[in-house]
Order: sequence, then C-alpha cells, then structure tokens
Amino acid sequence: MATTIDLSLADGVELRISRDEEVSLAGRFGELILRRPPDRLRAALEALASGPVAEMALLTLAGDHAPQLLYHLNSAANLCLLRTTVTHDGHQLMSSSATSPYFIRSRSTIGDAVAYELSRFAVSRVEDGRMVLESPLSHVLVVVHDRRVASLLFELARPLSPRAAAERAPDLDLEATRVVLQQLVDAGLAAPAPAEAAARTPTEIALRQWEPHDLLFHARSRGRRHGKRWGGTYRFAGEIPPLPSVKPAMGSAFIDLPRPDIEALRANDVPFTEVLERRRSVRPPGPAQLTRQQLGEFLFRSARIRQVRASSYGETTDRPYPSAGAQHELEVYPIVHACGGVAAGMYHYCPLQHRLEAVAGATADVRALLASARVSDTIPDVLIVVAARFQRIAWKYESIAYSLILKDVGVLLQTMYLVATAMSLAPCAIGHGDPDLFCRAAGTDYYVESSVGEFALGGSTT
Repeated sequence: MATTIDLSLADGVELRISRDEEVSLAGRFGELILRRPPDRLRAALEALASGPVAEMALLTLAGDHAPQLLYHLNSAANLCLLRTTVTHDGHQLMSSSATSPYFIRSRSTIGDAVAYELSRFAVSRVEDGRMVLESPLSHVLVVVHDRRVASLLFELARPLSPRAAAERAPDLDLEATRVVLQQLVDAGLAAPAPAEAAARTPTEIALRQWEPHDLLFHARSRGRRHGKRWGGTYRFAGEIPPLPSVKPAMGSAFIDLPRPDIEALRANDVPFTEVLERRRSVRPPGPAQLTRQQLGEFLFRSARIRQVRASSYGETTDRPYPSAGAQHELEVYPIVHACGGVAAGMYHYCPLQHRLEAVAGATADVRALLASARVSDTIPDVLIVVAARFQRIAWKYESIAYSLILKDVGVLLQTMYLVATAMSLAPCAIGHGDPDLFCRAAGTDYYVESSVGEFALGGSTT
C-alpha cells in the first residue's frame, strides 16, 4: 500500500496570476510573489492550487526548477499558505496546517530504533465536525480523517518504536506509521521519549513545571500561535443580544447601604502613597467587628457604578476599577458571617443602586462557602465572592475572553485592597474557591455566572 505526502493550499489561500504574469499566493499571514516564473514552475504552482497533489509529483512537474520549487514550497509553508495531507492507499489519514506566523517547516528523520510518544501537552477536540489535534508547543493544527490515526494516537500514550506502533495500530503498515509519526513530530505533537539519564535543557526543565491546561490557556489567550481571530471581534453581534451592563434583580428583598461623603474623603483621606506602602494581607480579622456603615463605604468606594454609557454595541459602565472594554462583567456577592446591622447570609451587591440584594440565608451551602474561606483558621466577617457573567465579555472578545476576566479580577481585588487599607480594615485575597458550591448557593448557572475570585474582609484593625 502506497503512502504519500500531498500538498494543497490552506483554507482561504488563493493563487493569483496578474496580467504581467506575476504569480502570487496570498493568505492571512503573508504573500508569496513570483515575478514571471518559468513555465514548468508556474505549472507546478497551478497544480498545487488544484491539489492535493503529491509533493514528489510537484517536484517532477517542475523539472529542472525542482530546487527552486522546493524553496518556494518551504517559504509558502512558513507563511501558513499550505496544507499537508498524508494519504494511504487512496484514503486521507490526516492533514496539518500551520496556524502561526512563527511556524518554520522542518523534516524530521524517524529512527527505527527510537521510541516515540505523544506529547503530554497534546489535546484532541472537535472543531467544525472534525477531530483535531493541537498543542501549546505547536504552531500547527492537525485534522484526523481516519480512525486508524486515532488508534495510533492511543498507542502513543506510551513510548513505542515505529515498528511496535505499526504492529499495535490496526491496518497501518510500517511505511504509513513512519510518515504519520514524522508529521506528528514535525507538528510538535509527538517526540522521542527522553532517556532517564538525559541531560535536561532549560526548556525541558521549564516544561516539566507547566501543567498542560495552564500552558494551553497561555498559548490560546495570548499572541497568534493558535491562528484564530482574537480581540474585540463582536462575533455574536446581530445573532445574540449582549447581556445588559447592569445585572437584573435576582429577587425583591434589598438592604440600602450608607453612602460615604466622597468630597470629605477627597479632602481628608489617607495619602495614596501611604495606602500603597501600608497595603498588606491581614489574615486574622480586626479586633472590632465589621459594620454595615463600613461595608457600605467599602463597596461604594471599590465597586459602585458611577455612570452607565450607551454605545453602538450596547451599554458600558464607569466604575472605580478598570475593566476590559468597560464591559464590567464581574459581580460582587458579600457573604456575611458577622457584620453589625446586616443579617448573616448571602447577598448580591447592586452597584447602580448601591444596595444589597438578599440571595440566600445562612444555608448549609452558604456556611460551607464561609468555612472554605477560613483565614488563619478564622472565618472572615464577610467573604466577598467575585463572580463573572462570562457572556458579557465573550460576546465582544474572541480567544482572549477568559484571560481578560482574570485580569479584571486582579484589578478589582487590588482596588479592594487599597480601599480596605485606607479604611483601616482587614483585607485578604484568597487563592482558591469552589464555583460549583457558589452556583448551588446563589442559584446561578455554572456556565452563565460562576465565581472567579474571593476576598476576605474584616473589621477595623485600629
């Protein structure tokens, strides 16, 4: 059975021939231009545009210009203009396309005495009805067309030589297994298994300390390695209405909060540099219990809505802390353990009206949330759970939405730290949380609104 490596143009790439016989391949990350190429070289490029066609057939078609064609094929691959397909006995096994302008085409040599294994960073998922394989180590997206490749991937969960892999994978001979392995290694999805005593490079040492989900999140939410659109694309405009900038009321029981005198604070507040220098995580709560007056001032200064603004893509808001695109997807849920003037339970802070909305009493789930937030073995006076209405950000931003949410959580927590420090309260951010428990306690949908941050707040430290 014959196995070939076939080439074709990647999705969205066009072959253009101008009036002065200039031939170009144009794609998302660049353009390859050939000015009046020889007839046989031009014929090979036209065959490529109508491919897939075996790479060796293209080189044969180019004749004496084969070295020049190979150079241009490598350049086209590096510009993400090509798709490579492995065909076995007339059936497509897998195809791969570069997704990043940083891709560099390479050809690995597969050794029969070498054991290969799938990268622990490799991820298989479904995209547009296809099984795809990707990795944060890679600048390539692989599409699996044949279940025999999926079987081979299963076997490569442990190190195997090409011959051993071929014996285990059904209906793939040694030649096909070598070619598939070569494509996987070139794509950064498989590699020779490291020897036990092998000296580790700085990169290998660094990769040992990355967890697969963390590195995938880093690669997919920053830069252009993944080849997807990113940024404020408003991809759902005209299809799904955006979430309102102010979350609708969850119930009908509210507690109005005192509003501080901002002008008096401007005149008499602690200097900003002193607040920065004094800022600390205060784990035990202060000697005095937090009060309704203090909680109201804290929330007003850190999280209220100062203004609602209209835009062509829905409303945005102005608040004391910044947010990506002024979307302000974060919601604040004070869970009261002990606060003078406020009954124990879970509340939602209404930032426009500056009031607390009762969500739940001191239920078992609410008590469990408080217990999980013990700081120095003490339950905080108030646990502030920060939740995100995810679609508020995802409606506008593509590829980077969740990373923006985490950045927004960071700036909100820092704002809370500074306000609490200026008020001589006891603040402490908490590095863990239980979104499932939060959703159960608050009655929200995990995929619509769940927790992304926690902050403990105690009474006066002076």
